[in-house]
Amino acid sequence: MKFKTHILITFALITACFVQPGSIAMAETKVSGDEIKTLLAGNTAEGKYIKWETTHKMYFEEKGKLRRIDSLNNKEKGEWYINKLGQLCIIVRKDRCNDVMKRDDGGYNVYHRGTFKYTFDKIVPGNPYNQ
Repeated sequence: MKFKTHILITFALITACFVQPGSIAMAETKVSGDEIKTLLAGNTAEGKYIKWETTHKMYFEEKGKLRRIDSLNNKEKGEWYINKLGQLCIIVRKDRCNDVMKRDDGGYNVYHRGTFKYTFDKIVPGNPYNQ
């Protein structure tokens, strides 16, 4: 009986290490290259940069140009395309290709080589901010 109690307590402690109060795990589904293109071409994506804890707005022109601005008023221009692997590739200083994953809440998480980089929490038609 004592052994079973020890096992149950150990299991509870291990579980507590992985589940934090108030956190909800969201499932993600990989978005295909065609879906990414349909979603972004001619639209603005609003979201957050994880590393810098800033927000951003990215306008994806239909012909492959990109303009973005963040909450620190940093502005950048570049290009975007979908590669043969169905990844979203963005060229601003460097050419980086990213996996786009759809979240259960309708937003998107963007990963570069498996590292969570930024989110697209809202897709707005067109270029409403005249970037």
